Amino acid sequence: MPTIRVERTPIRSLFLGTFGFDHLQLVFEPGAGGWLRQDHWYVIEGVRDPGPSGPTLGVQGADGQLTLARANAAAGAALTAKIGTPHQRGSNVIASGAAATRLWRQCAEHAAEIDGQQLRYIAYAPPGSARTTCNSSSVVATLLHRLGFEIGASLPAGTRSVPGIDTLIAAICSGTGLEKAHMQAGWPLQFRHVTQQHAEQKPWRQSWHALAS
Repeated sequence: MPTIRVERTPIRSLFLGTFGFDHLQLVFEPGAGGWLRQDHWYVIEGVRDPGPSGPTLGVQGADGQLTLARANAAAGAALTAKIGTPHQRGSNVIASGAAATRLWRQCAEHAAEIDGQQLRYIAYAPPGSARTTCNSSSVVATLLHRLGFEIGASLPAGTRSVPGIDTLIAAICSGTGLEKAHMQAGWPLQFRHVTQQHAEQKPWRQSWHALAS
């Protein structure tokens, strides 16, 4: 049956994966078939796009139709060698059946909206900084939150360091209105709320305590 999964892969850039940093992605398996058919699974993930005033935050697979094979330019054994099996990626199934199909369509709509904002990409902002981390982990965290999932409970098995997961991206339609964030106890209790101002100005941010479930 169809499933939505949250997965992790070591960050390849600058060998950051060697130092314990993971990249998160959302994956949709259209039907049963096992990991040998992962070539045809769909992926949505945040990416760093070049921009005239610096890198911006983009979303790869924002239409919900990008396969893992196309996203990674590899298929079959070559794809497995490149990104591993679902088990090696800590694949965590968060929805299945008809609900998964419906939620994946919603996820793609939210992903396209985030992609269109062209927010400034900030890989990491130190605590106390005037800037806010806004990266690929922020995309996945925001999508999970908008779909109604607890972020901490949805992370892949064995997830290591994922800076940016405490940043939630505001929807254009909601302006600067605050969204309530639900996190499991033991995960960060602060969220930074990023708006479109992030693109051109000093980013406005708002932090608040998450509500324990």
